[in-house]
Amino acid sequence: MNTGQRIFYVTDDWLSSAHLTGFSQQYMRKIVARNLSAADVVAAVTPVLLESLNKTASFTRGIVFPNGCPEISPRGEVRRRREIGLFGQLNERLDLEILEQLQLSGVRILVAGPRTDTDKAFGSKLTRFLESENVQWVGAVSSTELQQYLARISVGITPYADTEFNRSSFPLKTLEYLAAGVPVVATSSPAVDWLQCDQIYGAEDTASFVGRTLELLDASWDMAEEEQRRNFAKNHSWRQRARQFSELIGHSPVGNTPSEHGEAQGTLKSVSTIKEP
Repeated sequence: MNTGQRIFYVTDDWLSSAHLTGFSQQYMRKIVARNLSAADVVAAVTPVLLESLNKTASFTRGIVFPNGCPEISPRGEVRRRREIGLFGQLNERLDLEILEQLQLSGVRILVAGPRTDTDKAFGSKLTRFLESENVQWVGAVSSTELQQYLARISVGITPYADTEFNRSSFPLKTLEYLAAGVPVVATSSPAVDWLQCDQIYGAEDTASFVGRTLELLDASWDMAEEEQRRNFAKNHSWRQRARQFSELIGHSPVGNTPSEHGEAQGTLKSVSTIKEP
């Protein structure tokens, strides 16, 4: 009986975040190792996460299979504001120093997403930021509302703290900003490097993050560049990911060499062979 391929798809670094789930790291490591050993193919959202998994238990075939994004159609002629957008869950993954410096610069910041923070000290600072005069926090919003907000901002930001968990993650909103035609300033990370998109501006520190964001806000809007962003994002849409995953399940060829960048088109090419440690 053909049972097909057993695929273990890992979207986050469960070991470094075990304390957040209520399980011990020892227990989480045992569960992850068991699944790794049973899988025919191990898929992870970033190369860093794939390498980390290989240190937990060896496996012979691994692929980088990143998150995707929705396909967002242009909303016709829209008037973009001199405004920054911060969308997604608001919690300890964010770099508050970056947010505080952006707020102090006086620019308007639109924030959309629920608060999921748990640390008291972090929460106090986040509250102070969200209650600032030049910050508008609209809370959790529907997908329709989110697209309306995406159509009005001029820069999308992904300001993540430099942590082991974040280095292994693939931020969803970074691609979603691009899908809406918006340039992105993001904290430098392996995911940003993997995408190699010249419309995502990686920043190594707070000063460069704030400086690049303000530069983009003051730049004139280029419709050709907006179209470039949308086209790049289409190559990483959930539709593309579903098709690629179907090929993987159906034993269709998915490429034989690792992808060196994020311009995934056609069949999935981000395949790599992981050697035993």
